Amino acid sequence: MTVKSESYFGGGDMLIDRLDSNGLPTGYRLESSVSEFSLQPKFEKKQQFSKGRGSKYGQEIASINVPGETVASWVLQKFSSLSLAQAVLSNGVTGTQESGTLTDAEVVAKAGFYVEIGKYKLSNVAVKDETDATTYEEGIDYYVDEDYGLLMAIAGGSIADAATLHVSGDYAAFDYTDITPGDGTSILLRVRYLGENRVNGKLSDVLCLQVSVDPVDSLPFQGDDFITLAQSGVCQLPDGATYAFRIRQEN
Repeated sequence: MTVKSESYFGGGDMLIDRLDSNGLPTGYRLESSVSEFSLQPKFEKKQQFSKGRGSKYGQEIASINVPGETVASWVLQKFSSLSLAQAVLSNGVTGTQESGTLTDAEVVAKAGFYVEIGKYKLSNVAVKDETDATTYEEGIDYYVDEDYGLLMAIAGGSIADAATLHVSGDYAAFDYTDITPGDGTSILLRVRYLGENRVNGKLSDVLCLQVSVDPVDSLPFQGDDFITLAQSGVCQLPDGATYAFRIRQEN
């Protein structure tokens, strides 16, 4: 077998498998837009120094590098609700709003403030008084945020503060994931980086059998550039395994 030194310019995809409570695989999901992936093995250097006379004093006479933890780090350029939940050590709960029609839903107005209607992605919104005798006009009597289902009675308009309103309209279906703070329980991942040397097309397959992932420092939902999600964790040695990580490099 011939092994030679070659220049390396990397690119690749990342597979993440969130292990279950027993540490067993549940299946890889593809994170296809990864801007960075790295392993950082840590060692503690133990040194012994001479206390001999003259020039011997202070000279190293023995040393050893004691293996420590290895940290896997990655940066996602695109991410899903599952990635966001993972970032805050949460499971995330999925849900669905079925499409339908809202008929005379009661909403109590607060002049100058938005109140919730109770549905997302509204259309054809109509707002009436409690008796249904008066139909109010959008932009003069109220504002409505149809995407988020919010209604504000305009101060000085025809809608009195604390008035009960009847709101009707249609709402579209959409799927969502509710992400709430995790309970501090560790999340274990199996991580596989499918790398490629762009210079010659050779493969670099990095496998971390069990990563105890850390929560992110922040979730930047808005900024002056595209948002990325950076995360890291310690590569652990699962029961029965002989290594915490493996790099398989094509020669």
